[in-house]
Amino acid sequence: ARPYPPGPAPPAGGRSGRPRGASRERLPRPRTPPFTPAGNGEPTRALRRAPLLPGRPARRAGPGPPAGPEQAAQEIGYYGNQFASSLSSKNTGLIGVVVPSLSNTVFPQVMSGVTDALKGTVLQPVFGVTDYDTDTEYNTLRNMLSWRPAGLIVTGLDQPPETRRLLVASGVPVIQIMDIDGDPVDACVGFSHTEAGYDIATALTRTGLRRFGYVGRNLDKDLRAAKRKHGFEHALRDTGAAFIDVIDRSDFADDPMTMSSIDFGR
Repeated sequence: ARPYPPGPAPPAGGRSGRPRGASRERLPRPRTPPFTPAGNGEPTRALRRAPLLPGRPARRAGPGPPAGPEQAAQEIGYYGNQFASSLSSKNTGLIGVVVPSLSNTVFPQVMSGVTDALKGTVLQPVFGVTDYDTDTEYNTLRNMLSWRPAGLIVTGLDQPPETRRLLVASGVPVIQIMDIDGDPVDACVGFSHTEAGYDIATALTRTGLRRFGYVGRNLDKDLRAAKRKHGFEHALRDTGAAFIDVIDRSDFADDPMTMSSIDFGR
């Protein structure tokens, strides 16, 4: 052992002055005051009332039973950071839903159905509208994927190659709706528009009708409407009939008075 330098000898029992073999008593550690930004005391109250808030250890503090974490969060206006959560969970719990139009009554009903189906779950829908524009659809999906959604619901099966590559590489479940005439990325829900057009024409020809006209718009963008027209024409050919006139006014796309084929027909 290293000898002490000249001077007073160390106290008996060691440098602490405690006799050898005596019991040791733990001295109380000073408590660190809770962090309180701007001195308003709100985080301290949150920890006292809701010790189970995310990111905090489960502990009791203060008299009385603690309130639920959601109640305390409401009292202080707390909301989580979903983007931070996505770093560990790999998604934000959002479901991206992309529809082509809100002027067509079908798609608001689809959005309402998605919202109803997700009630009571941890998932939340986020909607995007493309106005039947493929570039808008691509950019909308690209932005949604930057939020790390838990899944995507996309209208139709006929996306351009670059959009399809985006969906395939997304790494999230992709459900394509309103059509089954094609090859889905993961799964599709809907009906065959080609068969629907064929069945409509077949039902009409069975009543004895033979002279048919067609009024439509934007068939280069609304590919499901184009499929219905194709199925209708196929059924007419099978019965020896054909359209006697076809009106497709895609040049009226920006006219607010012709937002649908029905309006144009009127």
